[in-house]
Amino acid sequence: MRRFLLAIALLIASVSALKAQTPTTLFAYPVAPDTCTTLEGRCNYIVQRFWDNFDFTKPIPAENDSALASTMTDYFEIMLNANSNVGLASIRNMLFKAQANQPNFMKLVSIAEYILYMHPVSIIDDVYLTFAQAAADASWMKSDAKNYYKSQIERINASKLGDKIVNCELFDATGRKMRLYDVPLDSAKAVIVFFTGDGSASSISRVRISTDVGINAALSAGQIKVLNIVVGDKAKQQVAADASQYADWTLLAMPDAAKKLDLRLLPSVFVLDENFEIINKNLTVDEIKDIFNS
Repeated sequence: MRRFLLAIALLIASVSALKAQTPTTLFAYPVAPDTCTTLEGRCNYIVQRFWDNFDFTKPIPAENDSALASTMTDYFEIMLNANSNVGLASIRNMLFKAQANQPNFMKLVSIAEYILYMHPVSIIDDVYLTFAQAAADASWMKSDAKNYYKSQIERINASKLGDKIVNCELFDATGRKMRLYDVPLDSAKAVIVFFTGDGSASSISRVRISTDVGINAALSAGQIKVLNIVVGDKAKQQVAADASQYADWTLLAMPDAAKKLDLRLLPSVFVLDENFEIINKNLTVDEIKDIFNS
């Protein structure tokens, strides 16, 4: 597993460096005919035929990685305005063809992870899940790689944008075991969930959030409820220590959250509605502050 993760990390790092250069595209994109009169119709046409001019059987040399990343970025941006079912069908068809060349397939999946997962655009989780599922289902994929994608799929499905977050097990400030759905949300319009670690960066983030004028105004008005869920080996101790300092927050500990939920960074902010449905996720502290101070 470590070797696989290292290989993925090296590929993503190389793509990241190459994207800093001036990119080009790999092939000519299809052009929607005049009979496609709506934006969605034009985007559907392009997405369905996007890869028609690409030969998946030929190796993609390293010097073309930047162009491939740029091309895939364009593909995903066009997909934003296409019908979601058309977009997902296009990805499945593209990945089916890509399996004719296994290194190409892995490069496409890894670049998708870089674009959609590590630096997410405004696109539904199902788009990246289609790539991850294809990798997990590939008969030739080695077991460590399969396990990597299966674990990722499980975490995303447990906390998918637009779905209810999984009713995870956690602990309150007294050490009592409970479930997330046991937290009373009252009439709050939204619940902000802060997943924080036990390091200095998370401590600073908690202070920044707790002193934010916009967040405190919404909290005082009963519009939101702040759940501070601490992650890591010392989560229970951290929650107990914070109990008096953050009296207006609901303090909880979930030591294994990073293994159970789709946490791409720490600290990370999830915004839930009163039914525990995920409105937004993996926001930074700055992004959530901007929302309440705009």
